[in-house]
Amino acid sequence: MHAHRFALGAVAVCSALVVAACSSSGQSSTAANGTSSSIGGSTTASSAIPIGIIGSYSGTQAASLGVVPNVAQAWASTVNAAGGLDGHPIKLYIKDDAGNPATAVTAAHELVQQDKVVAIVGDGSNVDAAWAPYVQQAGVPVVGGYSLNPTMFTNPDFFPQGPNGIAANYGVVALAKTVGPKYGVLYCAEAAQCKQGSTLVAALAKALGVTLAINAPVSSTATDYTAICQQVKASGVQSYSIFEAGGVALRIAQQCNQQGVTARLISAPGAITASWGGIAAVNGTIGTEMTAPWFDSSTPATAAYQAAMEKYVPDIGSQQGGEASAQWVAGQLFDAAVKASGTTTVTPASVKKGLYALKAETLGGLTQPLTYTAGKPTVLNCYFTMGIKNQQFVTVNGLATSCAPATVIDAILKAM
Repeated sequence: MHAHRFALGAVAVCSALVVAACSSSGQSSTAANGTSSSIGGSTTASSAIPIGIIGSYSGTQAASLGVVPNVAQAWASTVNAAGGLDGHPIKLYIKDDAGNPATAVTAAHELVQQDKVVAIVGDGSNVDAAWAPYVQQAGVPVVGGYSLNPTMFTNPDFFPQGPNGIAANYGVVALAKTVGPKYGVLYCAEAAQCKQGSTLVAALAKALGVTLAINAPVSSTATDYTAICQQVKASGVQSYSIFEAGGVALRIAQQCNQQGVTARLISAPGAITASWGGIAAVNGTIGTEMTAPWFDSSTPATAAYQAAMEKYVPDIGSQQGGEASAQWVAGQLFDAAVKASGTTTVTPASVKKGLYALKAETLGGLTQPLTYTAGKPTVLNCYFTMGIKNQQFVTVNGLATSCAPATVIDAILKAM
């Protein structure tokens, strides 16, 4: 998870309030045989397409992001097995910044200058604000990934596939309102971003007419949550959210359930992973997701993801979740951009051209409608909804999305 990133301008750690893991800094891996003939970030004829991904795959924020590089490899392998993109195989370079800004900047420089990538496909970095100016100056687009970070919806060279952090938080509070007028928030105590995120949620609750009866920090390293669970119980809330890493949130929810807390759990994007299945304590949970719920297989696009995971990442296990599927969707977005570019030579400029050519593109129902405008940041306000019923993962509205009002989001963005 990216420590449930509280997605406002503070976002390194906590998902719409959070959610992250893999190898060491500078790791590169290749998903295609042969040597890339790219020069200056371009491809010709049937040469390989060099693309990179950057994420906080190790370190203190590493959790559900650990499997993301494997998902990226699965996407590349799937594309290459089908003959590549317009005849080009994918050559994948993976960089782990370990949540360190300096490491992240170095990784970005290596991808652009050494690996000659035409795009970064999948932003899973908790410190993307550190390297965003460099890749923007280099003209290399960042295509998809974890959409809640402010960089994703304030930088015109980042192309999100899911909701901005403000809209995602709005969705959480809107779900809470459907349960009842009193709502509670527990947020990670270790990061200032989480405190800032809780302030945003409080403002959204007020705007939606929801009473925030408890808004308190919790430690991810604590072993006993009796006191805070009793506070939740005494507050009389009908629902509450735990803006913490998915594993930590699950542990707190289980203890609160044992303490007699009956309030419904409302989850932010990326928090619920496969590890939540079959656990009575979180039965009835509802939450938002950035892209089509990761467990769905009802359409050709979602079924293709399940098939790729079964073939290439059969041990994904408890790390299956919104972070993993977001990386797959980033690959699908890059695929669509290359095909829409109208050229057989793949360059950073052609990738951007292809992205700008997409109009209300949903990638077969994996995303809300995507349209990008040159020179302008992309602010996406819609989200998917999922839940846990009878201890099984379910879609709440099928693959239909709900949206935060643009007026609300725009007002907050102007204040940032």
